[in-house]
Amino acid sequence: MGRPRIFLGSSGKQEKLLQALTRGLADIAEVEPWTTSFNPGVSTLERLIELTRQVDFAVFIFAQDDWTIAGSPTAAAADAGQMSPRDNVVFEAGLFGGVLGMRRTFILHAHGAKLPTDLLGLTAVRYDSELNPAGMRAINQKLKAAIEEEGRLSRIEGSWWQFSLTVRTAADPSALALLTVARDRSGALTMAGRSWGPDGRLTARYRSEAVKEKDGPSGLFYYWRGERPLDPDAPELDGIGEINVETEDRANGYFTVRSSADPDLHARTSGIYWRADPNDVAVLDGRDDERRAALIAERLKEWESVRNG
Repeated sequence: MGRPRIFLGSSGKQEKLLQALTRGLADIAEVEPWTTSFNPGVSTLERLIELTRQVDFAVFIFAQDDWTIAGSPTAAAADAGQMSPRDNVVFEAGLFGGVLGMRRTFILHAHGAKLPTDLLGLTAVRYDSELNPAGMRAINQKLKAAIEEEGRLSRIEGSWWQFSLTVRTAADPSALALLTVARDRSGALTMAGRSWGPDGRLTARYRSEAVKEKDGPSGLFYYWRGERPLDPDAPELDGIGEINVETEDRANGYFTVRSSADPDLHARTSGIYWRADPNDVAVLDGRDDERRAALIAERLKEWESVRNG
């Protein structure tokens, strides 16, 4: 199981504190401070939205970065204002909190800094502006404890090995498949895959035409189209399917198959899904035919074990 990913947000003035958090959390998580998270050619907001769907936790530093005046802009009295965090940091905390939830979005809140009432439900860790090493260690320990308690999010995105449990037939021989679920630039889910029969022969290639993301536990319902590329005339296929994530690395579901070559075919297959290793995807997409054949043969042995277990 991989380590959780954590996004860190702050103003530019809090670089030292950001670095201390990065070092302090690096032993339990893949830490992504905002200073290294943005890419050329992608707008800041677009990248932030992408990150809300990629990380498991987010931490934002609400420091005494600005001075906010309450009431009329002409008010000049010292008691008419308050030290406050940078506006963009407040916005980002709300953005991530809305996607990840209150238990996965943390605010590192400096004493004396304004905390917007809309964000009071997020987990806040208070700190003094004059933070010493012992105080920094205490903050990191609190964050680590909260992170370890929640664990990683179970997301549908990624590559999955699909093991067919239903008895295979000549009309629908696919026993094993590798499918990849990803998001397009608009944030919508897409799915594409390929499958093999018990003999290791490629039986289908397919991709989703429409996907509905499920609420609550991660999952999706999809309509797909594809083909049997090695059969005579490469008959077209289509059907529907559903995948429900159980844990970070396991899921269950089903899919149906109809064929342009056989109007009477309407097969339904139940299956289980295991999270695929990125190296498996690299082997299948690579040019080493022997490694690809060996990997498929290995997974087909696992399919036999799963089917008979």
